[in-house]
Amino acid sequence: MVRATNWAYGKSTLQMECHIGGLVGLTIFLLIGSRRYILETLKIVFSKSKSSNFKKIEENEPMSYRSMYLMSIVSLIGIIVLWVVSGFNLLEAVLMPITAFLIFWSTTRIYGLVGFAVSPGLRYSGFLYQALIWPTPPERRTVEFSTLMWVSNEHGSDCPELGWGGSLFSSFAAYRMASLTGVHSRDVLKISLITMMLVQLASIVGMLWVIYTFGLGRCSENFYAGNWNGI
Repeated sequence: MVRATNWAYGKSTLQMECHIGGLVGLTIFLLIGSRRYILETLKIVFSKSKSSNFKKIEENEPMSYRSMYLMSIVSLIGIIVLWVVSGFNLLEAVLMPITAFLIFWSTTRIYGLVGFAVSPGLRYSGFLYQALIWPTPPERRTVEFSTLMWVSNEHGSDCPELGWGGSLFSSFAAYRMASLTGVHSRDVLKISLITMMLVQLASIVGMLWVIYTFGLGRCSENFYAGNWNGI
């Protein structure tokens, strides 16, 4: 954890700007490029009666746009509440999902275009916390600083196969494969939800069993809590 929190405050500002600036810039450009589609979905969400054209747009989606936006808002509120209940203030809690969005929106798009992804931002993805809360590391490492810098930096340091953003990659890949094979996206959604719930439980229980049975020293270095959300 000390390495993760100290790494982001290195002297290589050019490297940090290239890694993070590129990802954030690409995310912004993707949002601008998708503005017509986003506005169209919002128009469908807030329309009182759906025309035949709106129904045709939604027919190939896994659920209605209204349900998608509602699920996204509820999930966002749930994540923020979880961080606040864990002892962090509102600003610290809000910055975490924003950081994840800025990092993974662009990297998921890159994965969709080229078919692979690498660690996108080294350990510099805690840039929002650096800019708004800790421009310099506190003299005494607090629980808030260590936890938030570590988790936010993991967004840009570990590859998706370790769990950080992996569910986004696997989900979009599944929808693409379904499109190519003629499977409806609603079926993919059902399978994905069931799989994610089962894998989350199985991975945590399985790793705990292996560690307590054989000992952490005999396991791979990836047997640590940060990877237990891997899908």
